[in-house]
Amino acid sequence: IICHTFVTLRTKSTISENMKAYHRTMTRVLILQSGVPTLFALVPIAICFNFFFFDWNGILVIPI
Repeated sequence: IICHTFVTLRTKSTISENMKAYHRTMTRVLILQSGVPTLFALVPIAICFNFFFFDWNGILVIPI
């Protein structure tokens, strides 16, 4: 969808340059808005899996 949006913005001549720039900016913001919560969910899960599967000693992250 993102690639299609950028290609459409590049090829359509009926949209003004200001509107094209606005759409590009909003698409990038949408990518950021969807990526940041994903990172906040995946990073703690990855840390927990590393502690569990590598059997690291230290603070017990996942109670067994």
